[in-house]
Amino acid sequence: MAEPLKNGETCLEFQNAEGLVSMIERALSMDDRNVARMRGAVRDYYDRFLAPKAFAEELRRSKAGRIFLNAEENSVRFVFPGMVFPWDDPAGAQGRGGRRGAMRQRIGDRR
Repeated sequence: MAEPLKNGETCLEFQNAEGLVSMIERALSMDDRNVARMRGAVRDYYDRFLAPKAFAEELRRSKAGRIFLNAEENSVRFVFPGMVFPWDDPAGAQGRGGRRGAMRQRIGDRR
């Protein structure tokens, strides 16, 4: 979903230990203007792709038939605000395939 990071704009890329040393030296030698530019680009990248609200909006716009989430107890509330979840009502998950089964039934396929 997110566009890749770009070396020198939103990250400092390296492949091995020697490259890591080289990138650390590069970072330490960057002038204030370049540090501020890169910091701003990283902040924009986070706001556009990684912030919970941006991630939830991307999921909502997704044309995927199914969406699987990790850390449901924490992250799914950003996607489905106000929804009651099985872990909110322990009795609600009984008899419907446990917690995950109840979650799939309540959210269903996004078609």
